[in-house]
Amino acid sequence: MVIIIKSIGLLLFIFIISGCTPEPVLTESMLRRKAAEADVQLLVRKAENMMTSHLLAEPYKYLDELMLIERALYNAKLVYKKAKIVGWENENLVYLERRMQTLNKPLALYTLETFQQAIDRSLILKQKKLNVEALPQYDKVLAKKALFQYVDTFNQELKQCCVERINLINQFLLSEKDKYGDVIKLTHNTMHYMGKMIRGEISEARLRDKVNQKRILVEKDMFVENDTKLVRVSKD
Repeated sequence: MVIIIKSIGLLLFIFIISGCTPEPVLTESMLRRKAAEADVQLLVRKAENMMTSHLLAEPYKYLDELMLIERALYNAKLVYKKAKIVGWENENLVYLERRMQTLNKPLALYTLETFQQAIDRSLILKQKKLNVEALPQYDKVLAKKALFQYVDTFNQELKQCCVERINLINQFLLSEKDKYGDVIKLTHNTMHYMGKMIRGEISEARLRDKVNQKRILVEKDMFVENDTKLVRVSKD
């Protein structure tokens, strides 16, 4: 009986001792990284929730959402930078950045299409200009005044329908400037090229040829990259 009591006492002592063993102490850098990871996960999940199937299918229709996603990913990377954490990557963050880059090709094609729309609108103004120039001298004064008023409206509408959208898309394409530098250079100068075409300094055919050349290069690159698989990292 004494032996049994002693054995039970020994087991209780071991249990108490093991239960009181202190947990490993986290270093300052470990605590900093843990806190950073929590903040990064919140931003990553925010970006994931906005990246819907509709957005992935037609990204050019969701430019505002794309800007918010890009900002969330940028802020996530900024968390690591502010916490002075180097050599550490969040796998889901890396995946989302790569996923965003896969949207650049449809965006590049869309910005070229928008450039074509700018050409179509500018041809209307060019024709009005030619019509005024063909008028007898005594009719030109009022016609020119009306044309100048139309030009102000034209510039505003061109910016709203085409230029602002192109400039926004080009911000995304800059992430792969080596691939889309020519597309960015052409479309960034939309107003410049439209002015030259209206003045007769460059032909419509030459401008459309420039667009087609860029489109062929982008589409060709699409077929190359379609062979590359993008592996999804599971969420925590």
